[in-house]
Amino acid sequence: MKISRFVAFAVCAAMAMCCNSLQAAYITSNGTVQMEGPFGAGGNTGGNPPLDHITEFGTAAGQLWTNQIGGAAFAPGSTVRTVGSLPLSQLINGSVIPVDFPDGLVFSDAHFIFAIEGTILPGGAFASFSTGSLFLVPSRNGQPVGVTFDQADPLTYNFDDVVAKWDLAPTMGIIDGNTVGISVAGPVSATAGEVNVSGLTGPGNSGAGVFVFLEDEAFVPTGVDPGIAPFDGPDFVRNVEAIVGQPNAAEGIAAFTDQTQDTTVTPLTPAQIAVLNTIGAAAGFSGLWDGSGEGDTYSPVGFGQPGQTGDFSADLSSENYVIAAPVPEPTSMAIFAVGFAVACGRRRKRS
Repeated sequence: MKISRFVAFAVCAAMAMCCNSLQAAYITSNGTVQMEGPFGAGGNTGGNPPLDHITEFGTAAGQLWTNQIGGAAFAPGSTVRTVGSLPLSQLINGSVIPVDFPDGLVFSDAHFIFAIEGTILPGGAFASFSTGSLFLVPSRNGQPVGVTFDQADPLTYNFDDVVAKWDLAPTMGIIDGNTVGISVAGPVSATAGEVNVSGLTGPGNSGAGVFVFLEDEAFVPTGVDPGIAPFDGPDFVRNVEAIVGQPNAAEGIAAFTDQTQDTTVTPLTPAQIAVLNTIGAAAGFSGLWDGSGEGDTYSPVGFGQPGQTGDFSADLSSENYVIAAPVPEPTSMAIFAVGFAVACGRRRKRS
């Protein structure tokens, strides 16, 4: 065996032995985003669209409603359906950039709407989610005159004007892209066991979760924002790296969330409930969000109040990072690199 082949074989074997327990994973990265900042001339300083090297979508305080279908309050095995919203307040790439859609409209801001469905885990404190979507919506464009987005009022969500959509992704871990040479990248990570899982109850009335959504490449925007087209749908975020120096990977968003259950429930009217049902249906729920037809309609009780039902409203915050997915399992990447180098050596020798 020639020495070059022996070295390649030894490296591959060593990598296989030391990395065989590692799995494919999502990786934090950065992307080009079709929004504009308030100053500068594009790029990292804000200005005209697109903005590049964006690692995080910053959001203001949001609101959610969770409906448990079946069983006593927080009974394991019961279905839970959650719908809510978060205002988009800024983009982050090292600098914090207040942003608007580039459509020339005053206060042309945006918000996320999300809908997720899952099952309560043993112990009743956590739920694992397997279905859902994240939607990006212009808060002003397409709205009737005088209507202002309010995270506590689904009637103002403007859900018929969605410009981008991401779907809940398979459960895998999240790798901090900074640790493998992607610069800049969101400085966060998570194990596979933490992804698409959320706390329902915890110390006090709080709970936290991590969720991964990947772009819906077939999504056709339901509304047209003049400043985004043709960069809406799957192109709203683009040029995302999964491997250093190789952009245009499939992109997604990893949401690290915290929720605080309301002691006094945020109420919903029948018209608002109808909007949440529509959003849940668009996200692939197995039934209506409010449980109609399943014998367990939405009946919330404030946290700590007698007669807890498992249904609740909550205040919400979230840090939302740009990710690429999935990253090849590290052993495969190393073997591919070594094999490629050996092939190049052979080709060079023949030349």
